[in-house]
Amino acid sequence: MKGARQDSFRLAGATILALMNSELDSILNEFNLLTIQYLALFAGPRTERTAWLRRVEIAIADLYAAGLRLPLTEPSDQDAPTMPIEDRRRLAIDISERMGGDSTPYSIVFHPRDLDETPVVGTLVDDLESIYEDLNEGTALLAAGGSAEDVIWAWHVNFQIHWGRHALGALQALQDMLR
Repeated sequence: MKGARQDSFRLAGATILALMNSELDSILNEFNLLTIQYLALFAGPRTERTAWLRRVEIAIADLYAAGLRLPLTEPSDQDAPTMPIEDRRRLAIDISERMGGDSTPYSIVFHPRDLDETPVVGTLVDDLESIYEDLNEGTALLAAGGSAEDVIWAWHVNFQIHWGRHALGALQALQDMLR
C-alpha cells in the first residue's frame, strides 16, 4: 500500500510539473509571437507614417497587456544576449527615419504619484527603441536555446523595471499624436 501511495504522489507531481511546463510554453509562445510582431514593424520597407504609428500603438498595447500577465519565473544563471551598440544606433536612426526624422518629444511625469514631481522630456524614438531592445533580449535568448523560465524571466523583469514605463510613455504620446 505504501509503495502504491508513493507512486501515486510521484505521478501527481509529474502531472503538475507537466502542466506547469505546458503553461509556461503557452505563455512563452504567446508573448514571443507578440514580440516578433513588434520587432517586424522595424523591418522591411517603410510605410506611410500614420498607418505605421497606428500599428505600433496596437502592438505596444498588446505587449503591455501580455506583459502584465507574465509570471515571475526562477531563472538560471544564463544571461540574455544584448544588442550590440552599432545595432542600437542603427535602430534609433531607422525609427527616426520611419517617423519622418522627428524624435517626437513629449513631457511625462516619471513618478506620477508624487504630486510635486516635475515633468521630464521623453521621446517616442527612445521609447520604441528601448522596448525593442528589451524584447529582443528575450527573443535572442530563446533563439540561443534558453529555457522557457529564463526567457520569460528576462521579458518579465525588463517589463517591470524598464520597457513597461517606455510602453506607457509611448502609448500616451501616440494617443495624443493620432487622435
